[in-house]
Amino acid sequence: MNATIISRDILLLAIPLSQPFRLGFGTLRDLPRVLLRLTVEPDAGAPFTVVGEASIDFPFSHYDAWDIIFALHSALLVGRRIGDRETLLDEAWVERERDGVYATQAAINMALDAAAARMTGTNVCNLYGHRPGSGCVLESVGILANEPAIRAAVGRILAVGRTPKFKCGTDMEYTSTVLHAAAEVAHETQGTFSTDFNGSLGPEEWEGVIAWARDIPWIETWAFSEQPIGERFGAEGIVYAHRIARNAFGLHVVADESFLNESDARVLARSGVWLNMKIQKLGGIRRSLELERLAVEATVDQPVRSLVGGTFPTAIGRCYDQHAASVLRTVSLPCDGWQPASDWFTGARHLIHGAFQTAEDGRSVAFAGEGLGAEPDWEKIVALRVPDPEDEYGMIRTTGSGRHLTIERGGEGYPEMYERLTGRSPWWNIVQRSAS
Repeated sequence: MNATIISRDILLLAIPLSQPFRLGFGTLRDLPRVLLRLTVEPDAGAPFTVVGEASIDFPFSHYDAWDIIFALHSALLVGRRIGDRETLLDEAWVERERDGVYATQAAINMALDAAAARMTGTNVCNLYGHRPGSGCVLESVGILANEPAIRAAVGRILAVGRTPKFKCGTDMEYTSTVLHAAAEVAHETQGTFSTDFNGSLGPEEWEGVIAWARDIPWIETWAFSEQPIGERFGAEGIVYAHRIARNAFGLHVVADESFLNESDARVLARSGVWLNMKIQKLGGIRRSLELERLAVEATVDQPVRSLVGGTFPTAIGRCYDQHAASVLRTVSLPCDGWQPASDWFTGARHLIHGAFQTAEDGRSVAFAGEGLGAEPDWEKIVALRVPDPEDEYGMIRTTGSGRHLTIERGGEGYPEMYERLTGRSPWWNIVQRSAS
């Protein structure tokens, strides 16, 4: 049986945050998220809707929510057949190679996967030859006030069967406190912990961390560190960071921002670097599977290991992350992608019917129903919808804040940062600049 896409709707959501979200250029009070809603009509049967989510944040990506919407508007989907899903994804990827807006590809991939699965009465995982699985949650911990708070976070997270991941940066005193406290508590509870530097260090700074960390008691409980070296140093920089960490005390490095394309997959896997298969960053499950295949082919004497990272999605996007963690065969590490979105979006911000499932040992369990496995709650979604996304981003790219999305700026302004990171004028795809 086949089906035709009969309509498409693109929604910008402004999701209020319970706590402000601090970025390098300011503080978000609300989180922008983009949904692609397709209405699909089977050859026999009633029409149904499916949804794909684009959930990644500027400046962690070199595009913002309006760029995602702009790219989605150019996707030729209405009138096309779900049975041509592979062709549609190939066509979309041609555009992604031009514009680099990979979260758009993730949203299209997700919506088409949900439609193909619904059409055959099966789950997204089954499309890729797998069953919905389960996995250990990797829970991020932001910058904390003091050592007792760090110890408490490690104990709390390990007690429920999760693995803590501490956000660190250039403050070496704080990093030292994290490593000492986390290693001691992890040793006492027979657990492990990890860190994420978000590419904030240079090679010499990372060398310094490794040099003094080797003397910390029970440092072997530090299982891995994500992206210690800046993206500007490329894949080779992460290879170097991994080599000195392994030689010092067996620490593994996971590549995130430096893992984007085919060349990265080969170089990193060949050197034993673990990979962050962040679905929004890479462009959906199908693209992630291709990069995984290349990574596996590039290695001979060591297994490829990976995790599915998180991009702070709604419950809709998190369903897809969990399917990705079930499908990708190299995923064997604790994953951000297994963490229920209801840990941060509750009540009116929990955008699906039903709750995330957790096993007795703390492992998360993927939804096993048809399509994505969970139905979107459209009443809640519509309540968060921004009525005029272009007008909203005309204002944001002028002042940093719109009518629905507020960014408290600090330092470099939004338009200046946008132009620097994208290489484009903030107005290149904004017609309604006058509305700002």
